[in-house]
Amino acid sequence: MTDPPACRRAGRETGAPVVRVAYGAGAALFAAYAVWGSLFPFDFHRVPLADLARAWTASTTPGPAWSLTDLLSNVLLFLPIGLCAAALVESGWPQRTKAVLAGTFACAVALSVALELGQAFVSARTPSVVDVVAEAAGTAAGFLIWRFVRDELDALLRLIARRVGRATPAEQILLAYCCAFAIAWLLPGDVTLRPGEIGDKFTHKRLLLPFMSSPDAVTPAGLAFVAVAAVPLGAAAVLCGCALQARRSAVRGWAIAAALLAALEVVQTTVFSRTTDGTALVAALVGAACGAAAAAAVRRTRVVVIGAPALVVATSIAVWLSLTAVCAWWPFDVVLDPDRAALQTMLWSRAPFRPPAGAFDVVPGAVMAATAGLALGPRLSSRFTRLHALLVVGLAAGVFLVLESARVLLDGKRPTLVTVAVQSATVAVSLIVGRSASAPLGLRRQVG
Repeated sequence: MTDPPACRRAGRETGAPVVRVAYGAGAALFAAYAVWGSLFPFDFHRVPLADLARAWTASTTPGPAWSLTDLLSNVLLFLPIGLCAAALVESGWPQRTKAVLAGTFACAVALSVALELGQAFVSARTPSVVDVVAEAAGTAAGFLIWRFVRDELDALLRLIARRVGRATPAEQILLAYCCAFAIAWLLPGDVTLRPGEIGDKFTHKRLLLPFMSSPDAVTPAGLAFVAVAAVPLGAAAVLCGCALQARRSAVRGWAIAAALLAALEVVQTTVFSRTTDGTALVAALVGAACGAAAAAAVRRTRVVVIGAPALVVATSIAVWLSLTAVCAWWPFDVVLDPDRAALQTMLWSRAPFRPPAGAFDVVPGAVMAATAGLALGPRLSSRFTRLHALLVVGLAAGVFLVLESARVLLDGKRPTLVTVAVQSATVAVSLIVGRSASAPLGLRRQVG
C-alpha cells in the first residue's frame, strides 16, 4: 500500500528547485515590503531614549488608540511571510521542520520588534507592542494556512512554472511587463485599511469616480500615457497562458485584462498617498482593448473564444452583484455630504462591530451569500479545491466590505463589520454544503 505522506513528498520533489526558489523569493519580497510599509516615508529623526520608552509603554494600554484595522493590517502584513517561510522550511529541511520553523518564527518576531522600534524614528509613526503581537499572530496564521493548502500550492506553482517555461520569449516579456505595471499602479504601496483614511481620500477628491473633476485628477496627457501603457496588458491576456499554437479571442482576452485592471483599481483605493481616478481605469481599459485587438492578428492554429457556459457564469456573477448591491443599499437614500460621510466613517472606525441598524441590513445579504456559496460549491476546482475555496471566500468578503463601506453615504444605514463577517462566514459554510451535496451526484455519474 502506498504511503500518502510519502506520495506528497514525492510529488513535492518534482520541480522542487523551482518551487523552493519561488517560496524563498516570496518570503524575501514580503519581508522587504514589511520593512517598506512599516518605515515609509523613511524621514528618520532623532528620538531621546526616554521618549522611546514612554511611547512603547503607552502602546500597551488598552483604549481608543487601539485600532481593529491596524491589528488586521499587521496580521495581513506578516501572514504571507509566515506562509512562504513555512513552505521554504518544509521543502528545504523536511527532517527538521519543527525546529527550523521555531527558529523562523523567532526571526519573524525579531523583525517585527525591530520594525516597531524603527517606527519611533519616523514621522507619524509610533512603536506598539500590540502590533508585534498582531504580526506574530500573522506569521503563525501563515504557518497554519500553509499546512492547509501546501499540496495544492506546490502543484499550482509547478503548473505556473511549466506554463512560463514553455512560453515564447515575447510572451515572457509580456508577463514581466504585466507584473511591472501592477507594481507601478500600486506605488508607493502605503496601504491602509482604516475607513477614516480611505474616507479622507474621498473627502479630499483623491478617490474619484470616472470623469469626476478634481485638482488631483489625472491630466489628459496622463490618461493618454495610461492608455498606451495598458496596451501590452491586452496583448498578454490574448497570448499568454494558452496551449502551444493557441491564443484567446480579442473579446476573451480583453475581458481577462479588464477584470485584472478592475481588481488593481479596487486595491489602489487602499493606497493612501495615491489618487485613485476612475477615468484612468477607463483609459486603461481602452488601451487593453487595443492591445487585445492587435494581438488577435497573430496567427495561431486554435483560438479560444468565450463560449455559452462562460457567458452564463459572467451573467450570473453580474446579476448576483447587482442583487447583492440592492440588498445592501436599498432604498438608495444617498446623501452626498462629505462632512456627514467623514463623521459616519469616524464612528465606524471607533466601533467597527457596532450593531446593525436592523435585521434587513444583514438577512438579505446573508441569503445572497448562501446562494453564491451553494452555486459555486459544485464548481470548485477538483485539483485546487482548497485554494479555490479560499479565493472565493476572500473575493466575496472583499465585495461585502466594499458594499458595506458605501453605506456611509446612505441615510439611515449603519456600516458594521458584523454584516461583513456574517456574510463571509455564510459563503464559507454554503461552499462546503454545496460541495458536499454535489459529491454523491458526481459519484453516481461516474458509476453510471
